Amino acid sequence: MVIESTLLYLSILFGLLSLFSLILRELKDSGKATFFEMPILNAKNFIRASAISISAASLLLIYYLLSSDFSILYVWQYTSRDLPAIYKISAFWTGEGGSLMFLSWVIFMMALWLSERHGSEVKFTRKIQIIVVFIGVIFLYIAVLLSPFTPILKAGFTEVPEDGAGLNPLLVNKWMILHPPGIFIPYGIIVVVFASAVVYFLDGNKEWEEFSRPYSRIAWIILGAGIAAGDMWSYEVWEGYWIWDPAFTSILMSWLFFTAYLHAASMYRRGKMRLLTPALAVNSFIFALYSTYIIRSGAIQSAHVFGESVQGMPLLATVILFSLVSEGYIIYRYFKWKQAEESASKVPVLSTKNTFYATILLLVGLSLILFWGLTSSMLLKSYGLSISVDLYGTWSYPLTLALMVVLGICMLESLGKHWIKGILFGFALVLVFLLLKPAQSIYTNLSVSVLAFAGVASTYQIFKSSQVKGIKNKLRSSGSHIGHLGIAVILIGVLMSTYAVSETVLFMKFNEKKTVGGYEIQLKDLAFPVEHKHATAVLTKIGIYNIYKDGVLVDSGEASFREIKGEFITEALIYRGLLADVNVRYQGIGTQTPIFISVANVRVIPGMTILWVGSILVVIGIIPLLFLGKRIEPAGHPVFEP
Repeated sequence: MVIESTLLYLSILFGLLSLFSLILRELKDSGKATFFEMPILNAKNFIRASAISISAASLLLIYYLLSSDFSILYVWQYTSRDLPAIYKISAFWTGEGGSLMFLSWVIFMMALWLSERHGSEVKFTRKIQIIVVFIGVIFLYIAVLLSPFTPILKAGFTEVPEDGAGLNPLLVNKWMILHPPGIFIPYGIIVVVFASAVVYFLDGNKEWEEFSRPYSRIAWIILGAGIAAGDMWSYEVWEGYWIWDPAFTSILMSWLFFTAYLHAASMYRRGKMRLLTPALAVNSFIFALYSTYIIRSGAIQSAHVFGESVQGMPLLATVILFSLVSEGYIIYRYFKWKQAEESASKVPVLSTKNTFYATILLLVGLSLILFWGLTSSMLLKSYGLSISVDLYGTWSYPLTLALMVVLGICMLESLGKHWIKGILFGFALVLVFLLLKPAQSIYTNLSVSVLAFAGVASTYQIFKSSQVKGIKNKLRSSGSHIGHLGIAVILIGVLMSTYAVSETVLFMKFNEKKTVGGYEIQLKDLAFPVEHKHATAVLTKIGIYNIYKDGVLVDSGEASFREIKGEFITEALIYRGLLADVNVRYQGIGTQTPIFISVANVRVIPGMTILWVGSILVVIGIIPLLFLGKRIEPAGHPVFEP
């Protein structure tokens, strides 16, 4: 494996040379004496060489995965001969060494983009490149320590196996092709936002936010899509779209914190939050680092296997080092710039500044709850203790409810002096729901009323935005309001899904129907055992079902049960209805002699289509902000941007 290791070391070498060149250029522009001119002239070429080297190493690893070269330990660990090609490629980011190599590649691609687009002549962009390349070199060094090119004969094997251990069966799912890149790509892009904020702390360059804005928005939407892909995977594998798994939880933690930063950035563009905004930008990267450690290290037992860690200490050391340095410097700048910060002036209770502060505080609070749970679980693990996942929902509920209230109030600011009428409307809406009690739970009635308030207020702002002249201006003006409406709709779907009905049903004959949650499930046929397309399968059974609603056939298909290497995998028949989904899972228990018996688990989950519609609304809302530039608002209408 000499060529592959050489390419990785060359990438580190060229990365260090590019750092040396950029720093020399910085010294020269600062009037310091420099003894070498050649590296300065070749900074861009060094970055190109580093990016080419890591790209070549990555392509080689993908080639080995596709060709089933089991002389490499990483290939043996995560693939097998019968694994479809697309999943062999996805194995690139399944293991620790490969995923960190992929993250390093993303960071070096960002460095290359910055170099080609901006060059190294301007101090501001040059400093950003220095920080990005430095972080890329660190991650690449960690990837080398966990080398995905380790020969299998050096790992205790006496000969090269004929077949690999295979990808974990739970990961052989189409959504897992998209989910990991949807996390690591935005984490790599956030490095640019981090570097821009650090440069601002270093020299006070106020253009940092405008420069990093497109990167932050792209990272935010890709990270949201990555979370959605993970939800779809969980939904197909474990019936529920969300589990408080450490990996999922850490990603949500990062997304919430980054969302808080984007709200602060909106205020920064108006001359506010000049210390808070860059501090949030820096800590968004720290949280992404911590999330990477949680995902990759296996420090907390995960319900879904995302690749097992070899060693997490280098990554943990990186998280701690960056945290200490970053937080220390933020505190230093806080006291240094405290006198220069905007003086406290009396502002109305209902003001853009106050509502944004409340939004940011609540988003950060939600993120810190998840951080506390993850960290506590990790620290208590050595004592055989753990944090109940129920605490996440219990602690997050009041903050989420308060966040929706603030969202609704934000949308009412354009009413001007009539805003009190909007507040009274919201209060009346809550009161009506609590008095009518459409649901038995007071928490449900309170949640529905608050979400209705937020949804109505967001819809009102979308209507106001439609009055702006010009299609582009309408889209610019309504984008964030559509996104806010999408968040409210998502939470409505989440609330509805808590009323899912789950039942294990027993069929005693073919064509028998069982009623669950207003739907009739009919067993049509059983097929077992059948030959599975993967040689690693021990057993496969298939149940064929019809799904009826009010006597009308709405769906039919197969639900399979597989035992693969002792792992029991079910692939459900999922009917996606407008108001509810029906999830049928064959449990593998089925006999015809001496008696007929077949068992299936049926789960009717309301609100799933509403949840996905809300996700689409969030994407639709952010796209105009990404591509259509500044927005023109109606007179008296405040600007709200994510």
